[in-house]
Amino acid sequence: MHLDPVAFKVLTSKDARNFYTDVIAAALRAKEYTMDAVNAAQEYVEDMVAEAKIINEIRAEEEFYDEFYDEFYDDIDDCDDECCCGEDDCDCEEAK
Repeated sequence: MHLDPVAFKVLTSKDARNFYTDVIAAALRAKEYTMDAVNAAQEYVEDMVAEAKIINEIRAEEEFYDEFYDEFYDDIDDCDDECCCGEDDCDCEEAK
């Protein structure tokens, strides 16, 4: 590609250099603004993920205790009909 000497002088002039510098400065400001927005969004998402993990831990604990209490009370219900001595038809004081 052959560049005309006049075009070369225009592209390398002080005014052109100032224009290019201003364009680059604007691009750097846009990049900084974009990175700030991305970082803010990432922090927001990280907070939501942390809260979601806590919610899941709480639900898992609730499910564990629900199952534990259900089994515990089922066992108690099963024991109400039996005497602790092991006999089905018992007249001892503990069965009364």
